[in-house]
Amino acid sequence: MLNSSQTGTTIVGASVIQDDPDTNCADSEADNDPNTLNATVDSSIEKQDSLAMEASDTKRHQEILGCLEDSRMTLTNDKKMLLAHGNVYLQDVMLDHARRTGKVKPIHFSILDAESITTLGLMREDCEQITDCVEESPLPRFPLELLQTLEKYEKANSYEHSCRIERTMSHKGDIKWIGDVSCHIVRLLENSGMILDEELSEGVWDCLVYPRFLDEVFCEIPELILQRKEISLSATRYQPYSYFINEPRYDAIARRRKLSADGSSQSCYELLVLETIRKWEGQLAAKWLNDFDKLVGGLRAMLCHIGELVENDPTVMKKIKVVGILQAGRRHQLLIMSCIGKDVFYLKCGQIHELPGELKDMKKLQYIFASYWKAREIVRCGVRLLEEFLQQNLEQDQKAVNILSPNFL
Repeated sequence: MLNSSQTGTTIVGASVIQDDPDTNCADSEADNDPNTLNATVDSSIEKQDSLAMEASDTKRHQEILGCLEDSRMTLTNDKKMLLAHGNVYLQDVMLDHARRTGKVKPIHFSILDAESITTLGLMREDCEQITDCVEESPLPRFPLELLQTLEKYEKANSYEHSCRIERTMSHKGDIKWIGDVSCHIVRLLENSGMILDEELSEGVWDCLVYPRFLDEVFCEIPELILQRKEISLSATRYQPYSYFINEPRYDAIARRRKLSADGSSQSCYELLVLETIRKWEGQLAAKWLNDFDKLVGGLRAMLCHIGELVENDPTVMKKIKVVGILQAGRRHQLLIMSCIGKDVFYLKCGQIHELPGELKDMKKLQYIFASYWKAREIVRCGVRLLEEFLQQNLEQDQKAVNILSPNFL
C-alpha cells in the first residue's frame, strides 16, 4: 500500500480511492488514542504469552513422554500385565497411546480410569481383565445398621428433635459418629443456615462443617495423624517422574504418625489427601479441575511411595488403595486410586454428592456419610497391611543383626 502526496488519497494497486478527510482525521486520532495503543500492546503480549505457553507445554509433553518411555524400558515382560485376548502387554498399549496423544494427560503417568480404558481400543475381554484387577480388593459396603441409624435422623425436624434421637442411640463407634454429625448439621441448618451461604471461606468449611465427618473417624486410627492446611506430600520425592511442575500443597493429609525404628522418613507413608474449595461453580470450573488434578497427582505419588516402601510386593500392592476427597461448598466427591500392575494405576471417581440445604433434605447426608466411612475403611485397611509388612521387615532385620552378632554362636 502506497500513500499519494495528496491529502486523503490512498493508492491501492492501480486504483485510486478518495477518503473522507473527517474520517481520516478521526482514524488518526484513534491511532494516537492511548487506550487503543494499550489494547494493541496487551493483545501482543497475550499472543506472546500464549505462544510461550504452547512451546512450554510441547516441551513438557516431550520430556514426560521420554520419562514414560524410559520407565517402560526398565520393565521386563514378566513385570508387565499380559492381556491374554489381545496377546499384548497393557504397559506397551498405554505407551503407544501416549505417543499418539499430543497433550499431557493422566495416561502419560500410567493412570487409567473407566473412560480412558475404552480409548485404548482394547478387546472387550481385555477391558474386563483390567477392571477385574481393580476389584481384587473389593470396596467395603456401608453397614445396614448404620443406614438404619441415618434413617432416624432423616426425620429430625429441629435440633432439639435430633438431640432426642441421639439420646436413644449407642454412644460407641460409628453410631455415635453419625449422631454427632447429624445433630451438628441440623443445628447449622436450623439456627444459622450457614451452609447455605455460597460465600463461606474455605477455612469455615474446613473448621466448622466438614471436620465432624472426617476428623472424628480418623481419630480412631492410632497409627495416623490428620494434618491440616497447606501440607506438602512427602511422597512426591519417590515418584519415577513427577506429575507436577511445582510441588503442590493440600488442605489435609492423613499420614503415618511415627517413623520406623531406624528413624527412616521413608516409612512415613500417606494414604489420604483432601482439597477444599470455597464454593461450587460446576465440574468445568477452573478451580474444581485444578484441585481434581492435584488430587490425582497426589494419589499417584502416594502409591509410588508405598510401592518403594514395600519393595513393590505384589500381594500388598494389589490390596492397597489411597483416597482423595474433593469438597466445593456443599458438594463432595470421593476419588480412589489403586495399582493394577507395576507402575500402572487405576482411578475410580465417585458421584458428586451434596450436603442438605434444608431440614427436609436430610436424606442427602447418607451419601456423604457412606463416602467418609468408605474412605476411612480403605485407609484403615491400608494401615493394617503396611504396618504388618513393616513389622515383618523389622523382625527380619533384627534376626539378621542377631545372626551377625559375635554372641550368636
